[in-house]
Amino acid sequence: QAGINPTTGVTPVFAGGHDSSVLSIAKGTCQVGFSEDTMLPQLEKAGQLKKNAIKVVWKSPKIPGSPIAASTSLPKSLRTQLENLLVHDANAPALAKAGYCSSESACLKKTGNWGYASPSVADYSQIAVICKATKSSSCTNAG
Repeated sequence: QAGINPTTGVTPVFAGGHDSSVLSIAKGTCQVGFSEDTMLPQLEKAGQLKKNAIKVVWKSPKIPGSPIAASTSLPKSLRTQLENLLVHDANAPALAKAGYCSSESACLKKTGNWGYASPSVADYSQIAVICKATKSSSCTNAG
C-alpha cells in the first residue's frame, strides 16, 4: 500500500523471532522489521533495548494467534473436552476462581494470557489481507 514492491523492493530476512527482528533493527543489520507489539517494552525492561531506539512506523489491525487444532481421528468426546478446557478453563476468570491468582486482573498480569475462543475464518481475514499485499510465498490459500 506504500508503493513498495514486496517482491523486488525489499530483501526479506528471517531474523529468527520477534525479539530478533527488533534487535536487528536496533543494531542496524535490518532497516525494517515486524514484531508483536509487546516486544518493545519487554526488551526495554530487560535492558536489551534503549527507550525510543526503534521508531514504530505502522501497526496492523489485530492479528490472532495461532489456532490449536485437533485431528478428527480423535474421539469427538476428547475433542469436546479439549475445547472446553481451553475455551472455558484456561482463561483469567477460571484461573482466578481456581485460586491460581488473587483476581482476574492479577491472573492477566501474571500469565499475560486471557484464554482461548472458538475461532472463525473471519478472525483470520487480516492475515489474508497481508498475504495479498505482500505476495509472500509463505502464504497459502490466502483469499
